[in-house]
Amino acid sequence: MEKLLKFLILAPYFYFFRWQGKVQPGSKYFSVFYYFYWFYMPLAALFSLVFTLFSLVLFNFILQEPRDLARWMIWLLLVLLFLVNDWKIYACLKFMNKLRLEKKKFSLS
Repeated sequence: MEKLLKFLILAPYFYFFRWQGKVQPGSKYFSVFYYFYWFYMPLAALFSLVFTLFSLVLFNFILQEPRDLARWMIWLLLVLLFLVNDWKIYACLKFMNKLRLEKKKFSLS
């Protein structure tokens, strides 16, 4: 059950990159995916930003000793992963904004 929940949360994120390559504003299911991703991507960005801040605050309390290099590397890796995820979601939202402009132009024609 736990793996199914993880799959249901992460599958739309990874499917977005496949959908991004073959999207057509006039297709039958375009509106469903379009509005779903406008709802899903900001939530994913907010979630990622919260965990970035959480890791910055929490690990500063945990890592009292600078000699503990392994924990410092884990902390830096987590912060880097969250920041990369934030950047990737930003790129996805830029693509969605471009699609919004195309959709508006498509509906005007």
